[in-house]
Amino acid sequence: MKKPSFFLLFVAFGVQTAVAQTSEIERLRTQLLMSKDSLRRVDLLNRMATLFYEVNIDSTFNLAKLAREISDRHDYQKGKTDAIKNLGISFDVRGNPQLALRYYFKAYEGYQAMKDHANSVQMQMNMAMVYQQTGNDPRAIELFNEALTQGAQLAKDSMLAPLLYNYLLMYPRHFGSDTTKYYLSKAKDIARRYKDQLVLLAIEQLEANELIEGGQRREGIERLELAIQKAHKQKLYYASMDMMIGAGDQLLPDDTTRALSHYREALRIAEKQGYLSYSQEISRKLFDFYEGADYKQAAYYARLSLTLADRQREQENASGVDYMGYAIQESQLASAQRHLSDQRKLLLIGLMALLMVIIILVLIRRNLLKSRYFNQQLVLKNRDLKDTLSALEHSHKENTRILRVVAHDLRSPVGAIYSLAGIMLSHSERQPDDMEILGLIRTSGANALQLVDDLLQAQFKTENIAKELLDISEVLKYCVTILKPRAEAKKQDLVLHVLPLEIPANREQLWRVISNLITNAIKFSPEAARIEVVAEKVADKVYIKIIDDGIGIPEKLKAGIFKLYSPSKREGTAGEKTYGMGLAISKQIVEGHGGRLWFEPNNPRGSVFIVELPLWQ
Repeated sequence: MKKPSFFLLFVAFGVQTAVAQTSEIERLRTQLLMSKDSLRRVDLLNRMATLFYEVNIDSTFNLAKLAREISDRHDYQKGKTDAIKNLGISFDVRGNPQLALRYYFKAYEGYQAMKDHANSVQMQMNMAMVYQQTGNDPRAIELFNEALTQGAQLAKDSMLAPLLYNYLLMYPRHFGSDTTKYYLSKAKDIARRYKDQLVLLAIEQLEANELIEGGQRREGIERLELAIQKAHKQKLYYASMDMMIGAGDQLLPDDTTRALSHYREALRIAEKQGYLSYSQEISRKLFDFYEGADYKQAAYYARLSLTLADRQREQENASGVDYMGYAIQESQLASAQRHLSDQRKLLLIGLMALLMVIIILVLIRRNLLKSRYFNQQLVLKNRDLKDTLSALEHSHKENTRILRVVAHDLRSPVGAIYSLAGIMLSHSERQPDDMEILGLIRTSGANALQLVDDLLQAQFKTENIAKELLDISEVLKYCVTILKPRAEAKKQDLVLHVLPLEIPANREQLWRVISNLITNAIKFSPEAARIEVVAEKVADKVYIKIIDDGIGIPEKLKAGIFKLYSPSKREGTAGEKTYGMGLAISKQIVEGHGGRLWFEPNNPRGSVFIVELPLWQ
């Protein structure tokens, strides 16, 4: 279906004729210059933005943007919502349906919060039309029905006329013949009551189309041409062009002279008014008609189409309006505001944690004083020793919990340092010394994040692990893909041998185990080493092997390699840091899945870490 003219999208804004529209803009501009009240200025700016969409869409965008900025400063919710609606119009006219939907929906939420049901219905209609244009008919019909239900409850039903018209225009076969006639009659009565000439003309066009499709072709075309004459008289250029194109399409098969006359007249108006999108559409229709029939005419309209396309690009380049930039900046601002809110919450949590630490320290000090006293009285009060030991154990648990809270709170600032260093490194114009320092900051941040993650996982509980049926080959492929650049940095060959095997497991925890084992293999293997990741099935078990030909595990370190806070730790072959917790956590996760984790020597050198998991549980 041909996309309707934009005047049909926004007809509810009260635009009557081109002359009245221009006069209204001038009147509003005068009032704006004289107004001293900020909220009044916002309302005037929004009204002008609404009227400007047919004249200059860049003006609509700029006026709406200014109205929103002033509304934000004065916390004027109605002005802000109206501005968001006009921003949606500007993105819609510019041909960006996704951004248009985003702003229409935000405006809809704003109007709903203010209980402005008329504007809520209007936003539902606009969203429905955008969904129809993008091919999502079920969602469009759903929104039309919701708007129709809510619109029927409005005290002032002027909104129902354009709503009914647009619904019937876009989905003429959605209703039966009697229902269509009823809705057309109702829309016409409402438009007459509110003297909405634009909707009345649009309904005449729709009725003419109904006559043509119903077999009354001559009567329908006469009705359509009469509506065109009315649109000309009232200087409703958008409406007249749309109807002339429709008349041309209807007449082209059997009356090419009249059809071409309508096309050329529509083209003349479009060029005179500067409607480039209409000029391009009509010139393409004329080119299609003359192609193969009249070489000179076809060449003329082909050149005209190219000229219009160039002019459209020039206008867009000269407009100075960065529509996408504004949307991106707004998104970034909203993200920054959410981040600030999160930071405030984290600060509050940090203060509470600090208070808890102080209280715990006071309690610890008190308990230590008690312990000292009990130790002095040990001979006389042996029974009190048990209470003292119990108090110390409680203090240890509290300290462990505080450590996890502190580690959790450290993650956000450390993550922010790591991210900011990465952003600053992306700017290549920095001095080499600065780049080196930023690289050190980013590396230190990454190490700190790894340490914080290990601390958070140190108290991992294996009870009630949430599992799902997952393909182990997908997890292994993902791990290898993520870690391959790290291996390539040491010129290592990371090889994967897998077959599809489904097991019940927790995806995130299993990924952590495999990622940790492959990272260790990379860390403790020299340059140009070969690392293999193999998955195989034996009976009702799955075995995942990470095989390297690295430096192996010395005998003195083997006993403590799976212990938490193990002393069995050393630097990697390129000086990589290790914290001695990863393997302990990995073993705990595997055993929580009902499996086993162990290692074997890989002769003549290197190691093989083996994860055994059950196929079913």
